[in-house]
Amino acid sequence: MIPSGAERRLRGHVDRVLRSAHVPTAEREELAEELYGHLVERWQGLVRGGVDEAAATDRAIRDFGSADRIGRDLTRTYRGRFWASTIGVLLPATLPRAPQPRIAWWLGASLRLYALFYALATVWGVGHASPVRAILWLLFGAAATALMFIAAMALRRRQRWALDLAIVVNVIGFLYGLYTMLTTPGLISLNVIFSGLLLLLAASQSDRLGLWVRRSRPIRNAHAVAILIVILGGSISPAIAGDFPDPTQAAADDLHITASMTCSNEQSRDGTVTVDLRWDRLDLLPGGIGQVSGYGDMLILEMNPETSAPFGFSSLIDVETGERVAEPNVFPPAGDRVLQNEFLNGPAMIGIEHRNLQPGRLYRLTWEFDVWDGVDVRDLQAGVEYWHLDDFRMETLIDCDGTVLEWWRNPPAGS
Repeated sequence: MIPSGAERRLRGHVDRVLRSAHVPTAEREELAEELYGHLVERWQGLVRGGVDEAAATDRAIRDFGSADRIGRDLTRTYRGRFWASTIGVLLPATLPRAPQPRIAWWLGASLRLYALFYALATVWGVGHASPVRAILWLLFGAAATALMFIAAMALRRRQRWALDLAIVVNVIGFLYGLYTMLTTPGLISLNVIFSGLLLLLAASQSDRLGLWVRRSRPIRNAHAVAILIVILGGSISPAIAGDFPDPTQAAADDLHITASMTCSNEQSRDGTVTVDLRWDRLDLLPGGIGQVSGYGDMLILEMNPETSAPFGFSSLIDVETGERVAEPNVFPPAGDRVLQNEFLNGPAMIGIEHRNLQPGRLYRLTWEFDVWDGVDVRDLQAGVEYWHLDDFRMETLIDCDGTVLEWWRNPPAGS
């Protein structure tokens, strides 16, 4: 029989091992007995070799290995290397017995709440984004969501990295809410109220929080950097995804567009503007991964309201088949920008859905316009613009004698 003192110490070592290991609950009891059995065998061998019982207990525990090392080995065995190097490092396997301070609970709740917001924003964004941009958004959004849920659990397990992350997430939430309030008149952001109050409470109870995480296992600098990249990436991915180059989407070089203007002195109609366009290739999944986007392109005619005005225009047609592919309409985001631009007062516009177009086909749109009495048609000028989503804009200025300015390209931002 093994002495009670030695049994208590050997079982205590087994408990420390299991507290460091991510092992399925159903197998923990059986594994505990197996580990204890190995320790007992080693202890008995040492005693038979003439070692004192107390010394044999010390040697059996030392030879068996540290609880942390064996715990990591068991985690790799039951969960795999990836789990062991990520969640196994960030999240202790067992809960502490001490009650969690109220402020720590609220910080954990804020992590879960922001994780939910990240998840919803990621689902919405991925559904509306083009393939490569959707992948970028999904990678950072899913990683940030998972990390915040893990951090909420780790904070209950007294981990300092989770406390630091909760502070960082609430600072980001507070700054984002403050920015939206400053840029949106009349808006009161809940982020500012919730995160601001929580940060004040955390600062006032920093001593209690410090005691709560004082026994936390340190994480490597590489893990800390990775955590920061994931959170910052998840926070800014909605902003950068739209500007991220996506080879699956059409570019300005894929669009071939011409415009011409004819003028006459007939009383019925004074002139027409004709636009021909052809795409070499079109966007892959123009409505986004989920095909839910209502975005489209805009073809716009501008004329000086002091000299003339668009009278009417036909639909955009397929020249070969005569099929109508676009009708007068306004699509965001280009339509939103045009309607808010004070320099484009009442232009003639037609919205174009990419899903209605085919690469290599020629499409034509004809505008008719009236000229005010007393205006010399030689003084007329018309501007034609093509807005491709929020990616680029092409413009030209034409008159009755031909093109005044060649087509030029520029991004819509700031226009």
